[in-house]
Amino acid sequence: MNSTHHTLRFLGLACTLAWVASCGSDDGNEDAADDTMDDALDDVTDDALDDVEEDVDVEPDGPPGILDCDLEDRTFWTWDLAVMPPSDTQVTASCRGWGEHVAVYVPDDIWLTSISGDDVVTIVETFEDATPADDARGIYDITTAAFGEPPDVDGEPRIVLLYMEMGSFMGTEFDGFFRAQDEAAGSYSNLTEMVHLNGVRLPTGQPYMLSIVAHEFQHLLHYRADPDEHPWINESMSEAAMALCGYYTDEGNVGAFAASPDVSLVTIDRVDYGASFLFGVYLIEQLGEAFLLDLVSESANGITGFDSASSSYSVDFLTVFSDWTIANFMDDPALDAGQWGYADYDPPSMADTTSAPDGVLRSGTLNGWAADYLHYPLSTTGTDLVVHIESTDWASLGATLITRSTSGGTPTLTPISILASPTEETITVPDGDDEAILVLTALAEGSFSYEHSALW
Repeated sequence: MNSTHHTLRFLGLACTLAWVASCGSDDGNEDAADDTMDDALDDVTDDALDDVEEDVDVEPDGPPGILDCDLEDRTFWTWDLAVMPPSDTQVTASCRGWGEHVAVYVPDDIWLTSISGDDVVTIVETFEDATPADDARGIYDITTAAFGEPPDVDGEPRIVLLYMEMGSFMGTEFDGFFRAQDEAAGSYSNLTEMVHLNGVRLPTGQPYMLSIVAHEFQHLLHYRADPDEHPWINESMSEAAMALCGYYTDEGNVGAFAASPDVSLVTIDRVDYGASFLFGVYLIEQLGEAFLLDLVSESANGITGFDSASSSYSVDFLTVFSDWTIANFMDDPALDAGQWGYADYDPPSMADTTSAPDGVLRSGTLNGWAADYLHYPLSTTGTDLVVHIESTDWASLGATLITRSTSGGTPTLTPISILASPTEETITVPDGDDEAILVLTALAEGSFSYEHSALW
């Protein structure tokens, strides 16, 4: 099942929602209580609850067991997502498990039907102790090392994970969100560090929903360091948090982006999570975790903040973005200094537009901060390729020509300087190369029109 993560802004508040459109009904009830449970959850007996918890392997010695949480029940403010914009509503939940850094709360209406003691143990152990990326570090340690310490408005060191039924809106279901209003006093604030998670849609102890914990927890950390950061950076960091913890669970979003890569990375509202995931992974590989912390800690926002944070790394956003668009297509980290690919991730092939290298001008459009991949198959009879680009927006475009052999070998990358319109450049193609790809990038916000041709 594919899903995306979406930032909504309304009523003066900002939240981050993970959502999936038109999803089916997944069975999240694999660990339901035994047959002694009545159909109505309110009638679950203490004996039945004890039977379920006795099946979970809890350490008998040392600190209190994961399922022995003695925090009091709480009534939380949250959002009713069956209406848009969401309305404020309340949910009463019990602490079902805890650790040094986390407390897992679940309301009675989904306890032992959608979430079991086994699920809670998995959630707590993953948050505290081990992830797919590191069997000695949990989500808390990995994400705080990369993005900074969490805020603390209530003096309680544990992060609240509230699992609940979120409802749906016009066929859209949601995975989780962070509410900035929980970090300040207010009529609908919980005044505590927490994230709100869907406890019904998908199994909570499985990798996808564990990745959502990392994703939303980064938003909480980011809020402390830079509460008004632009969504595209904030979401890229949350996608990076998932990857740092070993969760490459956004394949659906990445696949959708690869199938239609003319999608803006830099936006002021809705974010593309396939693009954000790839960009977050690319930053991890190219600039390292220290840069992520520098970026999150930078008070300036958007591209300005990126350039400020990256200045000590001798790069700027324009360079990183341009290299990233090529890496998405090439995925060949063995070239040059490794900037043309991913060493630890295998992205799907980016869609391209094929045109004959016949010198005929063809038109195209390109969204801001996005890329088009224009493919020209070559015969073996030529030696030079004449590339022609025209645009009234030429000052906002960048171009690189890739030539390579479909049978293998080392590709050749040639930057093309667009200094006027039209721009025409003759490029000598190495022997054996039988295809050329023009990577055309928009290096500004907006929507741009262009014409292109190649003559072989």
